[in-house]
Order: sequence, then C-alpha cells, then structure tokens
Amino acid sequence: MGRALAQYQRTLVSRNSKYDRVQRGEASYTEAEALGRAIFFDFGDDPQGPYAGLPKGECAHCHTPPHFTNQRYENNGLDEATDLTAFRDPGRGAITGQPYDNGRFRTPALRNVGLTAPYMHDGRFVTLEQVVEHYDSGGKYAENRSANIRPLGLDDTQKAALVAFLHTLTDSSFVYGAGPPVRYELK
Repeated sequence: MGRALAQYQRTLVSRNSKYDRVQRGEASYTEAEALGRAIFFDFGDDPQGPYAGLPKGECAHCHTPPHFTNQRYENNGLDEATDLTAFRDPGRGAITGQPYDNGRFRTPALRNVGLTAPYMHDGRFVTLEQVVEHYDSGGKYAENRSANIRPLGLDDTQKAALVAFLHTLTDSSFVYGAGPPVRYELK
C-alpha cells in the first residue's frame, strides 16, 4: 500500500504556474514579478545587466529550481542562539545528535507557496510579506546560521516585487483544477 501511494504521489506534478508558463514562452512577467525574479536569482551580480547594483536576495542558493529546494538542512536565522545548545527547537539536531545540526531544518520547496501558509517549520509567519521581512532583516545570530542569511537592504518596492515573484510559483490549476475550490461538508 505504501508503494502504491508513493507511486501515485510521484504522478502529481505541478507544472502550470506562471513561472512555468514564462519558462515555456507562453506568458510574461509583470514589471514587479520581473524585479522580484531578479532579486530572487541575484541578477544584480551582472555589472552590465539591466539589474546591476540591485540587492541580491540570495534565495536561489537554497531554493533552486525546478522544485525550489536544495533538499538540505539549514539554519535560516529564526532564533538567536548564543551557543549551539541554546535552541528551543533543536530541529535536525534532535535526529542526528550533532550540536551543529541544532536549529537546522529542511529547506522547503516553494512550489505552490502562495497556498501553504503559515510559513516556517513552526508556522510563525502568516504571510509571505512577513517571510520576506525576516530574510531582509538578516535573521538572528547563531554560530551555524547559513552564510546566505544576511541583511539584504531591500526597499518596500523590492520586497513587494519579491512577494509578487513568489506568487508566480503557485499553480492554482494543479490544486483546484479548472474552477475554484470545492468545499465539502460531512453530514
């Protein structure tokens, strides 16, 4: 039964988000979505490119396409820890027994991220705006915090653009089919 369920789950493929349609040349990003994409993928690194000097989001280091995850465990600076034993939630460390794994959690896939609130392993953020605000702040200190977590220096327009791009990763047709969601009640 477990194998049958696993085989079925592998057939569930989200591939019609706006991001996917743009990749296939079937759609275009809005100006805000394009700016958010440039921040997400660090296009500011290209000194000759149209986004030269743009703050880098460092997002794609951990959230790599096509599933937008690296399948690794990272400390993304959610909780301050003066030493590696000071985490309220040890995360991966509870499994491995290694202090350096304390406070590290698996990088989630961002496919359909607009539908998966609340965010983070403990649901502390209700909106994507709060998530972006956390990453823009640079997170909190811990010895094992990922090197990619640092203050980003995004302005309000850039934060909104990053959220707009994240919404392009959501494939509503995958979740809801052709129409709006149907709610069923048990009687």
